[in-house]
Formats: sequence, C-alpha cells, structure tokens
Amino acid sequence: MKKYLLFFVFVLTAACCNAQSGYQKFYYPNGKVSSEGTFVDGKPDGYWKAYYETGIIKSEGNRKNTVLNDGWKFYNDKGILVSEHNYVNGVRKGIQREYYNNGNISAETWLNNGVIDSVAKYYDEQGILNKTITYKEGVENGLTKEYADDGRIITIITFKNGFYQKEEKINRIDKFGFKQGTWKSFYADDMIKSDGVFKDDKKNGMFREYTPDGLILKIELYKNDILLTDDAINLKLDIKRDYYNNGRPKSSVTLINGVKSGVYRDYDREGKVTSSKLYDKDVVIAEGGTVDGSGLQQGNWKYFYPDGKMKSEGLYKDGKRDGPWTFYY
Repeated sequence: MKKYLLFFVFVLTAACCNAQSGYQKFYYPNGKVSSEGTFVDGKPDGYWKAYYETGIIKSEGNRKNTVLNDGWKFYNDKGILVSEHNYVNGVRKGIQREYYNNGNISAETWLNNGVIDSVAKYYDEQGILNKTITYKEGVENGLTKEYADDGRIITIITFKNGFYQKEEKINRIDKFGFKQGTWKSFYADDMIKSDGVFKDDKKNGMFREYTPDGLILKIELYKNDILLTDDAINLKLDIKRDYYNNGRPKSSVTLINGVKSGVYRDYDREGKVTSSKLYDKDVVIAEGGTVDGSGLQQGNWKYFYPDGKMKSEGLYKDGKRDGPWTFYY
C-alpha cells in the first residue's frame, strides 16, 4: 500500500510540475477523484475541490497563486459542513464559522491576520447563543457574557489584556422560576439601561433607569413589589444640558428635585468628555478627572469633605484607584 501511495505522490507531483494551464483532476489509487481545479502557468489558481477516498467532498474554495484565498468550506467524512473560513493570501482573515455535526452553528468569530480581533459568539448544539467573548489581538480584553436559553445575560466577566478582573452574576432565576438578586438590562453598546434587585420574584429596593450616556433618568423604591409613594421617595429627575451651536452637548448633569446630584460632565465640541465633577445635594464632592461614557472614572481626582476641605486625592484608571493615593483628616 505504501508503494502505491508513494507512486501516487510522485505522479501527482509530476502532473503538477508538467501542468501549464487548464482544468486538472487527480485521483486516489482506488480511482476516486482526490482533487480537481484549474492551473494557470503551472500553479493552482481559481476554484478547487478536494475529496475523501470515499468520494465525499472534503473542501472547496478559491486559490490564488497556489494559496487559499477568499471563502472556503470544509466538510467531515459524512459530507456535513463543519467550518467556513475566509482567507487572504493563505492567512485566515474576516468572518469564520464552525458548525456542529447536526448543521447548527457552534462558533462565529472575526479574525485579523490569523488571530481573533472582535466579539466571538459561541452557541450550543441547538444553535442558541450561550457565550460571547471580546478579543483584542487574540486575547480576552473586555466583557465575556454568558446567556440563558431565552437570551438573558446571566454572567458578565471582565478581562483586561488576557487577565481576569471580576465576575458579576445577574438576571438569575431559581428552581421555582422566581427572579433572584440583581437584574440589569443594557443598551446595544453595553451601557446600562436599567437595574434593580428581586427577592422571590418581587422587586425590593431601588430600581433605576439610565439614559444612553449613563445619566440617571428615573429612580423608584420598592418593597415586596409595592412602589413606595411617600414624598421622600417620589423624586423628580431631570437632566440639565447645555449645548454648543453645532448641536452637541456642552455639559450635562442629573437634577433630583432641582438639585444637582451625581455626575456632571463637560464636553468639547466633538462630544469628548473633558472634565467631570461629582455632586451630592448641589455640593461638589469630587472633581479633577473625567467620567467616561461607561461611567468609569479616569485621571486625577480630588475628593472633599462637606466643608470643602480636601479629603483625598489620587489617580483613577478604568474606575479603579491606581498608584499612590493621599488621604487627609
């Protein structure tokens, strides 16, 4: 058998070397076609197909100067599609898909020069999305999300340059079908849209709604699914914005009963945050750095006591203290 295989390789090599242009077919010793496609000036060029010895298709796609190019499909020995890859000059680039043997998609990724560089999607055998992972240059960088069968996000894991940072379990349902713990919804860009806490399927505590840029739009307080409606709870929330003449916001802040509360932001004419402050009942409690679109503090911040004296100062990076901090009595 080995002699036949060696002979076949020799014949295939000779055929490749002698072929100039035109359509060619190559065969297994059993007479089945092993591959077929076009040669141009002695090189495989154009659409090619390869087969298993049984005659079932193994792969098909385009070649350019002998290397894989554009879209290619790969099949298992039963003839079932198992992957679709895109190539540029022999290197995988662009959308890539993997499939289960039942034909349902198992993974969908975007590659740049052979490494994942996007949000990768992973599915169970029924084709239901169960996880997304954010990659940058081949390593986890950003949010990994796990999903329930009905599409709920149930776990959010944060990675930074391939290293685990934190994990949050949300939107959970117990064995009795009751909502438990923190529930959150999000805008398409992952900015939080609403949050609140459930206990035994009933709202308990503060429920908040947010604008797409992270400002609090509405606050309600519940106890055992009953909205508390006394005057201390019924808050009037407004968002005060000033604008440039080009229509972009110049500044924004949340007003609770007409009083500045929460994050104040200044913007440049292109919409970038240039400085921020934190207010509590119309009093500045912190200033100096910025609060980005994800609600994370960045840069050098100073915190103040109620009488305006310095309380602490230091650097924030992505919402966390970073480097030396100084605290004052």
